[in-house]
Amino acid sequence: MDPYPDYWGNDWYQTDDVYVDYSSDGYYLYNRRYPGRPGIAINISF
Repeated sequence: MDPYPDYWGNDWYQTDDVYVDYSSDGYYLYNRRYPGRPGIAINISF
């Protein structure tokens, strides 16, 4: 798991449009406000 980037701001979870996508080796959280930036690795458990 990765920490969220500083440039996302402290309230990103309330204000930014984010989404989760599966890439070849796991799940990543992407922020639509910063297209072209790498996603943040996350862990999802069911």
